[in-house]
Amino acid sequence: MRYSAWIGYLTGLRRQDVLNITLFDCKDIGIRVKEGKTGKKALILWSPELKRVIAKATKARKSEADTRLFQISSSGYDSAWRRAMDNLDERFQFKDLRAKHAADFEEQGGKLGHSSRGVTTRHYLRRERKITPIR
Repeated sequence: MRYSAWIGYLTGLRRQDVLNITLFDCKDIGIRVKEGKTGKKALILWSPELKRVIAKATKARKSEADTRLFQISSSGYDSAWRRAMDNLDERFQFKDLRAKHAADFEEQGGKLGHSSRGVTTRHYLRRERKITPIR
């Protein structure tokens, strides 16, 4: 559970796209994905943190025959997520990780692959605006 959440935060991918990552998607240059919602292809370049999390997730796999990084169904994942959230003081949804990624990435001038920065701002940026009074 924690590895999928970290990958979701680090990459900005949607939950189902994270669950669909296979070992074959992990290349020397990065992770190749085809986003389920849009059908767009993306290459997520390796960072030291992403490489570390993927390595740990790979070691935690149960079956060698199944090439998925996370060997769990969507409904099984949802159940596990609910159980994990029951143990936390502050609950959140997987989509909140995408919003957090967008906010952090936007500060560096990036966008989530949307056609414009406005789409990212409208849907994902939840930080308050900073307003300087004119007097």
